[in-house]
Amino acid sequence: MTSRNDAPALARTLAYRHSLSPRARGSVAALLLAGTLVVAACSGDDGGADAGTSGGSSGGASGGASGGSTGSGSSAATGSGTSGSESASGTTGAATEGETSGGASTSGGDPALEALCLEVEGSIAAGLAGDCECAVGAGEYPSVEACLTDKGIAPGFGACRCPIAAGEPAMAPYFECVKPVAADFAACIAGLGCADPDALDNCYFIFLDASECPPSVTAVDAEVEFVCRGAAPFMCTSGESIPDTWVCDLDENCSDGSDESRCPVFMCMSGEEIPLDWRCDGAPDCPDGDDEVDCP
Repeated sequence: MTSRNDAPALARTLAYRHSLSPRARGSVAALLLAGTLVVAACSGDDGGADAGTSGGSSGGASGGASGGSTGSGSSAATGSGTSGSESASGTTGAATEGETSGGASTSGGDPALEALCLEVEGSIAAGLAGDCECAVGAGEYPSVEACLTDKGIAPGFGACRCPIAAGEPAMAPYFECVKPVAADFAACIAGLGCADPDALDNCYFIFLDASECPPSVTAVDAEVEFVCRGAAPFMCTSGESIPDTWVCDLDENCSDGSDESRCPVFMCMSGEEIPLDWRCDGAPDCPDGDDEVDCP
């Protein structure tokens, strides 16, 4: 499959991955926002199965940024912005996701690591909420909450993810590196109005600064998918079990690549194949743009 041509869409995906670090996974561009997932806030369902390649519980081998893909990490961006800056919708960064910040970890893990995770999640949520307010104003969503859920950040997501992450010390370098990037993203969105969509899109390029960060821990990412996003297990033909939200996301998570082997595609007139869900999504991905022709 080809990589996504639309750079803002790629950066949005990157954003999602870092939030969970995030189809937010296929590329976190799909960093943070991949946002096509229908997610459930922490429901207490542990998914019932372990994550196979990721181990299914925090503390497994390190892998890609949230979402379990390899190599999603992030390098600190220049300038820290204001972590958890208030977005246009009035959502405030870490305070929104982090009632436990500064106190004992709700999972018995490292309280400082949980607070760090909540700060990162808060910044991401604040930035996305500002963008979502513009999307609501444009009639794209009925509410900011619906928009955030579509982007993979349902209400309470950080409060679900961070206690899980706090139990794995190896997550600390990842969050330390992503923290200033997420803060800069929130500050960028907060400083803009809704008049210039291109300027809002450009804020997502900040997440490209996270491309060289240490990877998050795949086992933690898998547990987050099961517990916080309500993923079901997908059985690889090689025997591993991974979250079904990692299937057909452009990242091979099964050791034999079976999670990416039977994905629906759209054949461009040029002969290139792109994921079927990129058809009629408003962003030309085929070289000739024919994936956006004759759309409803």
